[in-house]
Amino acid sequence: MQNALVIPLRDLSRQLGSQKSLRIDWLVPRGWNTEVLQLIPGQTIPIDVELTSIEDGVLVRLQTKGRLVGECVRCLDPISAPWYVDTAEVYFEPGKSPKVIDDSQSEIESEGDDLDAGFEIERDQIDLEPLLRDTILAGAYFQPLCRPSCQGLCPHCGVRLDSVEGDHSHDFIDPRFAALADLVISTDDEEEQK
Repeated sequence: MQNALVIPLRDLSRQLGSQKSLRIDWLVPRGWNTEVLQLIPGQTIPIDVELTSIEDGVLVRLQTKGRLVGECVRCLDPISAPWYVDTAEVYFEPGKSPKVIDDSQSEIESEGDDLDAGFEIERDQIDLEPLLRDTILAGAYFQPLCRPSCQGLCPHCGVRLDSVEGDHSHDFIDPRFAALADLVISTDDEEEQK
């Protein structure tokens, strides 16, 4: 089965300025998630792609939108967060990726180094998956909330703090000080008896 995010370039003329537009209906596979948000596996997401031949590569512009689902990190209620991508990235021909200047100001080839110098065309095709992951998941909220004022859950009894009235509190005595609390109670009882 062919990956819809891998686009062959055989139909794109390499003459500067040549363009090709296409629409991809991408079926989301498993594994598109952060720790708290995910794209729903099996949903179809439309992606509009415009390819433009440039010197040393192809300029790829893509537009898409959808929703991430997950849970509020405070109260665990289900949430749905919209996302919208309108981005452009250059995919370079093999060996044509730009040179990167390191700290010593000497030019080094980015190929083979850990420096991020964009994407590369492989076997006359481009893979949109890394670009989509960078724009959708890296841009997702790390701590999504159902609403900014969400107070979350009580750490002791688990009740939702937004749904309780007044001051919700629990009296807990640190086990290390339990013996001292017994002394205070017995001293209070003795004074009441006097």
